Order: sequence, then structure tokens, then C-alpha cells
Amino acid sequence: MSLMCDWLTVVIECPHEPIPSGALIDCDADGNVTRTIVKRTTVRSSFESSIQVKTNNVITRDDGSRIGTQLYLDGNFAKFLQGHNVFGSLDIPFLVAAGVQQALNQCQIPIYPFQLKRIMNGEFKVKRVDLTASYDCGTSENVDHWLQSASVMSRSRSGKPEITRGTVYFQKHSRRWSVKFYNKHREILKNKIPLHLLNSPIPAWTDGKLRAEVVIRSKELQKIAEQQLDNADIYGSDLTPKFCSTLFNSYMERIDMSDVHRIPQSAALSLPNALRGTYELWLNGFDMKSHLSTTTFYRHRREISSRLGVDISLPPPRAARNNVVPLLRVIEAKPVEVPNHLLPYMIKRGDFNVAI
Repeated sequence: MSLMCDWLTVVIECPHEPIPSGALIDCDADGNVTRTIVKRTTVRSSFESSIQVKTNNVITRDDGSRIGTQLYLDGNFAKFLQGHNVFGSLDIPFLVAAGVQQALNQCQIPIYPFQLKRIMNGEFKVKRVDLTASYDCGTSENVDHWLQSASVMSRSRSGKPEITRGTVYFQKHSRRWSVKFYNKHREILKNKIPLHLLNSPIPAWTDGKLRAEVVIRSKELQKIAEQQLDNADIYGSDLTPKFCSTLFNSYMERIDMSDVHRIPQSAALSLPNALRGTYELWLNGFDMKSHLSTTTFYRHRREISSRLGVDISLPPPRAARNNVVPLLRVIEAKPVEVPNHLLPYMIKRGDFNVAI
């Protein structure tokens, strides 16, 4: 299945040589240092993707040597390890172990087999996890239509979504959890993937794929740990594929969607003449951004959005002549399977040399 772990923030109890990095120093009015904050170090993989790492809790020994007791890692482990996040693994302990090994190797810091074994057993705290799945809408145009409709007719318990640059966000600014939907094909064309992958079958497979992404942050993970696991924290060993699937579905079910998006004809007729002309041309397939000046386009886009709830920067729906936009039900959609010919582009335990 296409459900995968996209982003992770983890804290690992792991004695190691401190990772070289800078620091932010906070001083009082007299110039005395009151606080020192260790900065994160960006580590790049051979795919030019990166994660951020830092050492927490540095201890100075009696002999003057220093040792870090805690590792902090934050980033897209799938992209760091395989060069893309179109699909990937749901084996979170493996992703973290492979990421730690590669990141510390880049920093020329040793990591020992017994430490990797503990990580592979899930002995680390998870402070953020992003779970994603892909849905097939047929074409990228259909994905854009879906997003257009979802931006108007869907809602979560906290209210209407926010659409930014073609991405539909629910609870975008929440410190607990959020859900977003976007066109994966357009996203990978915008955010370049490595050349050898750009020439692979991956970009063609993403055409027509809607990406759904659930982001669960630290406070929400603590709540889940307390209520469902009777623990203070979520550990890597807790995030089994089955548990991740249950989590993903539970947050997706918080999004309420209608079957269709109807725009009353009277509402369209009530638009001022200038806006109505722009709206009618958009309905008939014209790219208004190329037909209007930049200032006029964005003014019309803002005013039409506030009056009708549609975004003229997106392609118009095919069913616009009937003022009806078909809308898929997310909670009924089935995640697409990753085809066999693409499996060599997905990292898994047997493909990576995690030396334990």
C-alpha cells in the first residue's frame, strides 16, 4: 500500500561524540551568558536531500573530554535515504536506524552495532510524525478539480480549510495536528528530484495522484501516548504499521466532505460585471492569469473567492456548465498500491546496510 512515513522528529538516548555545530548564546544586560542553545547541523545525503541533527545533553568528563548523551534528528527520512518521498517505508525503526547511521557517518562520528540494534528495536522517542498516502484521481486535472471542490465544501471540527498555492490545509497552524491535500505530480515537478529519478518511471506514476498527509506533532503524540498507550511518550516501537494505519485513518475521518459542490446560478449572476466576466471566462476554460494584468488577476481572484468560494488560479471543473463539481469522498477512497516495477525505488530493510 502507499501509506508511508514522510517526516520524523526523534530523540534517541545514545552516547556519542558531540556533533560539531554552532550555538546561540543569550546574555543578560551585564554581558553574562544566561543560556546557550546548540544549533542544528544540516547533513546532506548523496541524493542532495538533508535532515537536521544535533547533540543534546553534552557532559564533560573528569578528564576534560566531552560526550553527548542524546541525539536529536528532524527531517524527511524517506527522501534522505532514497532521494524521493513519492512512496516509501512504514518501518519507522528501520528508517531512523538507517538515517542515524548515514548522518553520523557523514559527520565522521562512530555509531556502534549495539546502539543501532536498540534503535532498530524502536528505543527512541518520537516528537513528530507525518503519515502520507496517495489516491488515484485519473489525471492531474482531476486532482486540481478535487482540490478546488474540497477547498469549498469540506470542513474539519475546527472549521473550513485554507488553500495556499493549490494545497488544501486543515488546521494549518495547529500545534497538535493538521491534514493537507495536494497534487503530488505538480509538487515533484516544482521541487526537483534527483536527475536519475526524474528519468525513471516515478514522475509518470504520480500523474493523477492526490497526496493526503497527516501531521501529528509533539503535544498530540503525548495525548495519544497517555490515552491509548498509558505512557508519557510515543516510542518508535509503538508506531507499528498497523498502529500508523489506524492513526492515519482516524485523522482522515475528522474531515467532513460533501458529494458535490454547487454554485447557485443567482450567486454568479450577482457578481459585478467585471468579476462576472472573469468568472464566466474561467468557467469556459480560459487561463485568467495570462489574460489579465497581475494586479487585476489577484484582485479578481480574491473577490471571487470571497463571494463564491472558488479559486480561479486553479483549472475550472469540467462540470461547470451545470454548476456542479464532482467531489470524491476521502474516507471512502482506497490508497493506491505501489506497482511492482517501482519497488526497486523504495528502501527497505534488505536493501540498506544497517550494520548491527
